[in-house]
Amino acid sequence: MAPLLFGSAATTAGVAGATTTAAATTGLIGTAGAFALAPTLLTVGTGLAVGGALKAGAAAQQESKLQQQILEQNAKIKEREAKEVERRGRIQAEIFGEFAEETLGATLARIGKSGVTGVTPALVLDKLEDDLESERRQILENAFKGRSFTESQATGLRFQGTVAGRRGRNLRRSSFIKAGTTAGLGFGSILTG
Repeated sequence: MAPLLFGSAATTAGVAGATTTAAATTGLIGTAGAFALAPTLLTVGTGLAVGGALKAGAAAQQESKLQQQILEQNAKIKEREAKEVERRGRIQAEIFGEFAEETLGATLARIGKSGVTGVTPALVLDKLEDDLESERRQILENAFKGRSFTESQATGLRFQGTVAGRRGRNLRRSSFIKAGTTAGLGFGSILTG
């Protein structure tokens, strides 16, 4: 069995080594075979890198879209909470209003029983009525502030969702650029190599 020769040694082996020379220069053996394989490997590697970049961009966009949907759902929950905060505040103000009327009635009855007349009982009732009404208004104001705060949280969540959606689109677009750059560099090196 004749030894397997590679490269220029195979061509100098003469007629007896003609079969070996043909195998060494036309197959994937030796220096010539490696150079013939390089463009194929570069093409495959470039294709995998381009596909990977596009797949990563699509995955990033999908993840951002899901995050946007979650944030939108959370914003809707906050809006419902805001309405509930106001509703509870109105109920509390209504209950307090009924308490204020009872308190004014009881105070008026006590003043009537005491037999005190004149300006002082009227001033006491006016002051008490003003204080109770002020307290009722404060309950309503707190409810409106609570609703406003919760609505602003919903707006913030929506804004975060919009940002997440845009970030996903931008990552997807940048994956196209990365894939294009990779393809250009990869195929350029094949053509110049």
